[in-house]
Formats: sequence, structure tokens, C-alpha cells
Amino acid sequence: MIRFAPLAVVDYECATALGLTLQETWQAASTGKSGIGPLTRYDPDLPQLSGTDKVRVAGQIPASFETLAGSAAVLQRTPDPTAQALRQVCRRLLERVNPLASGLNPARVAVLGGTALTSTITHEAMSGRQQPLMTGLLSRCQNVPLAMVAADWGFTGPQFNVGGACASSGQALLIAGQLLQAGVIDAALVCGFEFPLQASNAAGFAWLKAAAISAPHEAEPVDPATLCRPLSADRCGLVMAEGVSALWLTTSQQAQNHALPVKGWLRGGAMNSSATSQTALDQAQVEACMRAALAHVGYHASDIGAISTHATGTWQGDQAEISALENVFGDHLAVCPVTANKSQLGHSMGAAALISTILTMESLYHQLVLPTLNFNQDKTLPNLLASKLPREHSHDTALVNAFGFGGTHVSLIVSRDE
Repeated sequence: MIRFAPLAVVDYECATALGLTLQETWQAASTGKSGIGPLTRYDPDLPQLSGTDKVRVAGQIPASFETLAGSAAVLQRTPDPTAQALRQVCRRLLERVNPLASGLNPARVAVLGGTALTSTITHEAMSGRQQPLMTGLLSRCQNVPLAMVAADWGFTGPQFNVGGACASSGQALLIAGQLLQAGVIDAALVCGFEFPLQASNAAGFAWLKAAAISAPHEAEPVDPATLCRPLSADRCGLVMAEGVSALWLTTSQQAQNHALPVKGWLRGGAMNSSATSQTALDQAQVEACMRAALAHVGYHASDIGAISTHATGTWQGDQAEISALENVFGDHLAVCPVTANKSQLGHSMGAAALISTILTMESLYHQLVLPTLNFNQDKTLPNLLASKLPREHSHDTALVNAFGFGGTHVSLIVSRDE
């Protein structure tokens, strides 16, 4: 297996349920806060699909669609704020990186992204109005937000979206690394973006019995922050979330040539897929993916200092991942902290993998492991070194997992030092 030379993660930015910026997100995440609350993007009591429970909680970016779109006028032209929100996040990142100031060839900059369900905003808006939208067709092309970012900055290298469901943005990051390793490009802007809070998506997850449900008139009100319980014995399903993220990746040589500061390193990873169920997690292939990632980097399991799990809070999915972790890491799992950031953010689908990678990179920098809120050890499964509270932890490397419908899997290994 051909290994990467470590690739430089120069900088990154995001907007999540915990904040509109990376700084806000990290401040909230590192102090154990939850971004999960009542769903307000639409009225959850409106009819959805017959026979499905109502989804009432979500991880919403704390801003209106008008704010995310830039103005009410922009949102009126298209009900989808995705492209403008992504442009805002990328603008903050690229103003810091300033990639073209040092003579970087824009034809050798790739803009790659990952999303899964974002275009349903436009689909539902068009269905509701029963008439075309001026920007409706473009909004349903999931590479268009990337194209708008590329146009903003004059990048003319490869530009495309990866459609690997909830593994998408992690796959995009690894593909960017492969393009850099092959010498096809000199730098990559990797993005993850998702605005899935639509009635049809909520009804679909409820129908699959995969969504955490809060009844409207329970005897005692339920704190929405307690409903997302990944890795826990009382896990009860995923909480959908919004998220936007961007990361600048380049080679060590390019970073040196252009005097770019480096926040961390992508050491490598692996992707595979399952030939079995389209929805259930395939433990054997999850194991194989993690083993292949370790082999790609030349690491042993004991070289990993912390693990950011995919862990959505579904009963079968978490069980398969925990069992796979035990088989891959063995006794090392007793001393290697595990975290599930969806307990704080919810599940931002195609954006989740890149957001997890960004938070993992920040965790390495700050020598901190983020909490797994609501954690309650499942006695029927291997013990995990997870905590309801943030914890200081000296570590130099971490593994990030992301898996998606259709049996898509990606495992990434990142480090603090080259």
C-alpha cells in the first residue's frame, strides 16, 4: 500500500449548531455545551408521511435562513441558503489563508465537497409552490455551492461534490489527499455542507425508526439536549443537524514554499463499502476500513491517541461500531479516549465527517477530548473510555470515523505534528 507523505492542514472554519464560527463552536464544544434544541425550521406538527412519529428536536445553526443567505431578497430568489452560507464560511477561512497572494496557481487548486440531503430544501419548496423556482434547478445540483465558491476566488482546478451519504465530506478530504499525493493539484479547499431539516427527511428517519423522538405533550418536558445519546445504553436514535465547514489542505512543501502556518496533518486513511444492507452498519467492513487506515499510515492500533466515532445514537449502528472498535483496538481501547460529538451537534449528515475532523484537529491542538453528552455505558458491549465532561488528554494522533447509507465508510488519521 502506497503511503501518504503527511499533508498539511493549514486552516479550517465552520458553522454548526454550537455557533456561527469555528471559535464559537469550539468554545461551546470544549465547555460541554449542547447545540440541540427545538426544531423551528418548519412546523413539526404539519402533516408529514402517514404513520410516522413527529421529529421535534434538531441541531440548528443559530441564525435564520435570511441571515445565512445574506438577505431576505436573496432568500426570496431561492429558499436554499446553502451556497451563501458556504461562501461565508469559505470567505472567513480564505481571508486568513490568502492562498493566491503568494503566487499559487489557481488552476491547480481543487474545490471538493460532501453533502447528502441539502437539495431537499429546493425540492420541498418547489413542491409546495407547485411552480418552478428561478434558481430551482441550480439549487438541486449539489456541486453548485462549490462552483460559486470557486468563482469567488478564481479557482479553476477540479471541482465536484462527493455523494457518499454521511461519509461524503470525509471521502472528499481523502480524495483531495490522493490528488495532492499524485501531483495533480497543489492545494485543495475541502467543504462539507448540509441543511437537512425538512419534513420529508425527518419523516424518513422516523419511518426507519432511526430518529430520536420527543412527544409534544409529555407529563414532564424533556430537555432536547438529553435526547441524543450516542454510544449509550439508552440510545434512542439520531438527531438531524445543519452544518457547514471548510478546510485548506496542501503538501508540506507547498506550505513551506508559501510560508503557510500549519494547524495539523492528515496522515492518511481508507475508504471501503458494504455489499450487504443499504442502511444497517456492516461491522466487518467497518473493521476493515479502520485496519486499512492504520496500514495506510503504517501505524499500530496503540499509536492512536483518541478516537472520534461516527456514533449517531442508533441502536444497531452504535453497537456495530463499538464492536468493531474492540476488534481493531483490543486492550488499547481501555486507555484510548473515545468521543461522539454528535451528542453536542446532532448529525449533520454529509457535513459531519469534515466537522468531526476539524474538531479533532482542535482537540489535538488544545490537548483536550470533547465530551460525549448523556453517556451511559452499555454493559452489554465493550467498555469505552468516554466521558460526559471534556477532559484534558495528552495525545498526538487521532482516528476519525464516518459511515453512510449505501454502506459507505471512511476512516481518517490526523496528527498534531508532521
